[in-house]
Amino acid sequence: MSQVQSLGLWSGGFLRWALDDTTFDLTPCTGASAADALYGIGTQSSRALINDTLPGGAFFKQYGGTAVASSTAETNLLTGTISYGSLTPTTGIFNTLGKVFRLTVNGIVGNTGTPNLTIKVKLGTTVVATTAVQATTAVTGSTAPFRLVCELVCTTTGATGVLSGGGIFSYGTNTGVVGGILVPASLTALNLAASQALTVTATWGTSDPANTIVSTLAIGELI
Repeated sequence: MSQVQSLGLWSGGFLRWALDDTTFDLTPCTGASAADALYGIGTQSSRALINDTLPGGAFFKQYGGTAVASSTAETNLLTGTISYGSLTPTTGIFNTLGKVFRLTVNGIVGNTGTPNLTIKVKLGTTVVATTAVQATTAVTGSTAPFRLVCELVCTTTGATGVLSGGGIFSYGTNTGVVGGILVPASLTALNLAASQALTVTATWGTSDPANTIVSTLAIGELI
């Protein structure tokens, strides 16, 4: 007879259970093995973890936001109403080797001329993906929809963790859909064992009321 810690349930806090592989009885773990520090996910009140691995699903959903316009300062786009979860998920949510994180942001962008625009995805103060500085193309009419999709995978865990991957930032213009590639900023060590606030920032190269970008829907997922 042996016991394997193979199941966890979230119900106001994470609790690990030991499975007796002979009687198939479940017994709550105690002490350090019952710790929930690495397994919180948003504010979900009923969540299952199998074999110590977080299941796929959204860890935050946000709608609305404040437009970034008439400014050349780097400004966070994720300023809307959180309808689920948190932009500062529980400690260690990305700290699993091979775990994939997907961020999707939809919104509206407008410009006058071809001003530069830089988009960055950050965890804490660390840039994990960026378009770098790119000259925009004139959009159709005064504004047009944009879509950002960023997918990152944990390739190194712990205090010197690494997320690698990439994505795309696309928007409508007079000549069709254009955009830029989101590439990993670097493989600089990131403390994935600590809680890291998620932000997406926009920086215009020219200040003008017509140079504007706003998030209308943002979703963060583990897949």
